[in-house]
Amino acid sequence: MRAFGQVEVTTVTLPNEVLFVATRRGGWTDYFAIPLLVAIVVWLWIDHKELMSVIFAAVGGYGLLSSWAKGPETRLTITNEFLLADGNLNRMMTDEIRLPIAEVKWIKWDSGGQHGMSGLHVGRGLTRTCVFPGVSKKQCASIREEIGKQFPDLVKRDGAEFSLTGNFTIG
Repeated sequence: MRAFGQVEVTTVTLPNEVLFVATRRGGWTDYFAIPLLVAIVVWLWIDHKELMSVIFAAVGGYGLLSSWAKGPETRLTITNEFLLADGNLNRMMTDEIRLPIAEVKWIKWDSGGQHGMSGLHVGRGLTRTCVFPGVSKKQCASIREEIGKQFPDLVKRDGAEFSLTGNFTIG
């Protein structure tokens, strides 16, 4: 077992769609984070009577529990008509994103910025959405390559971006 978790991506190619499944395997830090958080909160409450620490821990605990309840898998399905991401998307209230392919302008790996999630992002106009969180840059490159093999009519290669509709890219 590694210190930090790892993500394994499996590809299933069907005649009219391609399915990617990301399975997260936890590392030692994932298993020790919750008991450490509980110990810190109990210490703060007993020693300092810090109510805010309990409130913050409750909100953080809710986030951890909701992620755990959704399971370790995220699925990304791409067809000629739509892009569907479901499973554990690292979001508290959302477990499915469905986008028409006509709205998708680009698909690429992104670090997510200061407060976002790293992973495979989809651009729609001026917004971007992380549809496959936690996958590496290398895994995203192979996902983009597989999309290009499966749907050559949807794909336009132009350097850094992978435009699905061919009418908008960011360089």
